[in-house]
Amino acid sequence: MKVITSLEKISKTYNLENDQDVLILKDINLSVSEGEFIALLGQSGSGKSTILRIMSGLIPASTGKVLHHEEVLNDVNSDVAIVFQSFALYPWLSVAENVRIGLNQRKLSKTEEDDEIEKALDLIGLGGHENAYPKELSGGMRQRVGFARALVAKPEILAMDEPFSALDVYTARNLRAEIIRLWQNGDAGFKSAFMVTHNIQDAVSMASRILILSSNPGSIVYDIKNELSYPRNEKSSEFQTMVDEIHDMITNLTLPDKEKESEKSFSTPRDMKELFISELTTRIESIPPVTAGRMIGLLEMIATDKGIVDIFDLSAQMREEFGLTISLTKALELLELVETPKHDVVLTPLGHQLVSANTLERKIIFRDQIKKLNLFKIILRRLEKQKEVSEASLQEEIADKLPYENADKIFDTIVDWGRFAEILDYDLNRKVIFASEEEE
Repeated sequence: MKVITSLEKISKTYNLENDQDVLILKDINLSVSEGEFIALLGQSGSGKSTILRIMSGLIPASTGKVLHHEEVLNDVNSDVAIVFQSFALYPWLSVAENVRIGLNQRKLSKTEEDDEIEKALDLIGLGGHENAYPKELSGGMRQRVGFARALVAKPEILAMDEPFSALDVYTARNLRAEIIRLWQNGDAGFKSAFMVTHNIQDAVSMASRILILSSNPGSIVYDIKNELSYPRNEKSSEFQTMVDEIHDMITNLTLPDKEKESEKSFSTPRDMKELFISELTTRIESIPPVTAGRMIGLLEMIATDKGIVDIFDLSAQMREEFGLTISLTKALELLELVETPKHDVVLTPLGHQLVSANTLERKIIFRDQIKKLNLFKIILRRLEKQKEVSEASLQEEIADKLPYENADKIFDTIVDWGRFAEILDYDLNRKVIFASEEEE
């Protein structure tokens, strides 16, 4: 197959407001060939959308290069059209005029533009709605306008950034089928598709090739060929098997089964002591950016399922993005409130104890657990010496110890957990963190 666009050794670094450089993407290599439908899977914040924007020429890479038909791309890629998650329609323009925006680069006459708009709207199932305004349309119809606007540009690659996440299940299913039909029969003119998504079902349903992105920094760790025949039966055992396998891959990336303490081997007691001292002084845990309140809520939800639940079922029950479920579970596991054998989430005895406790007792358990984390140990030791610590200095230390993490988000999480445990507080006006009266 002929390669249309490729990314070679792409990395991307962002500079945050606190002057911290965060590496979002590292050594991304991928190609989009004619006839492919690629789905890029990853958690929120993993850099999926950044890859799409770099490929489209909307933002530059920090290192590496983008090739389009074997030539280096230094500008917007006019052969890529993007459909965004949020519809991105102009409310004061009619459906036809919103679609007309996609024709800006084609330099057609008014009559030719009208013909192209009519064809695109007919293809996408919006014939007869040319003069309607976005406020008159359902969410699914608004997204169809976004697709029509992309299609009139006659792109080689139809790029989609979470195109179905704002739609209800049935609308999303119908629109997925429409896009697959247009890609297969060639009526819409695009040769290939590239979809960014966190939804495994969408990826398996649509893509001929599935890429899985890790986080912090984002790197492509799996490249899977999806050979299920079209149209795909989502209830078939083959479909469900592939969904489960990809779930397992993503879960193992973010929640690997931990080696038990009893299984660790040390040559001598001295080795054990040195390892402990080394970890205490150099290793700071990355804490997922989730609130204590949501963590407690998830524990209660698991408890209603007799203390054990499949993580994919849990995500469905929460009606949240799978990535958020993973982050909450990681946080609970870090505090020894759950364990994650395979893809089950299991309450530990301490987790059961917390769920059964009253509010004050919950705070005490939570406090005891976060005080075991090296990150909080360092903060509390500093507060013993100097009473308060500036936000800037703490963020600088976080950035130094965790260079791939967002120091702003970690700081916000420290404040949230510390306030819930009543060991820390934060003065927004002076931008300092200090020990709460309870801790003092």
